[in-house]
Amino acid sequence: MLCRKCNTRIEDGGTVCLNCGGKSAAVGRSASRGARTKLPLSPSRAQEAVVELDEELPPAARSGEASGRGASASGEASAPVPDQGFTIEPPAVRELVAEQPELLEPGLCAYSDDTGRRVGVGFETEVGVIDLLARDESGAFVVVMVPASAPGRDLVSSMLERIGWVRKHLGKEHQEVRGILLIESLGSELRYAAAAITGTVSFKTYRVAVSFDALEV
Repeated sequence: MLCRKCNTRIEDGGTVCLNCGGKSAAVGRSASRGARTKLPLSPSRAQEAVVELDEELPPAARSGEASGRGASASGEASAPVPDQGFTIEPPAVRELVAEQPELLEPGLCAYSDDTGRRVGVGFETEVGVIDLLARDESGAFVVVMVPASAPGRDLVSSMLERIGWVRKHLGKEHQEVRGILLIESLGSELRYAAAAITGTVSFKTYRVAVSFDALEV
């Protein structure tokens, strides 16, 4: 092989020219090849590197919570994902139907005593409190209950006890007394019991709706 500077022949196995001290051309070509390996990765390889790094990030960073990936291309933060639905607790439902019984059915109103005093809300009896004791358009008594917890088998018996008390102490002869149970869902435990008392007790659920109205300016 030859010296890169003076073209003097270098013995096989040698790397330095004895004439000028220069390196052989083979060494130069090897160094050049080593430099080329430091060039940037091709687009496909660069993409693979990014993916591998991303897979090692903690979950918060991958979801954008820590890395800021929730921002849009314009730099503005994206809106959070809203909840899938709205809920209302039994005490709020109880208060709502006490104030607006007609929401349950048209013409329904809270029971008033002989003096005209509205006493049907939280009506106390010997067998327990009635959330709302109401009268319908025909004058029939309606016992409304909103359970505070998940309904069970004892819920039906509790309702029937209250209906029986009202029928015995307040109802006149042949006056109808019925009940309305407001629950979120009718579980398997109540399904057969509910079918047995159809006509005496009706089961209703409640939903929350949102409306948007224009404001006057």
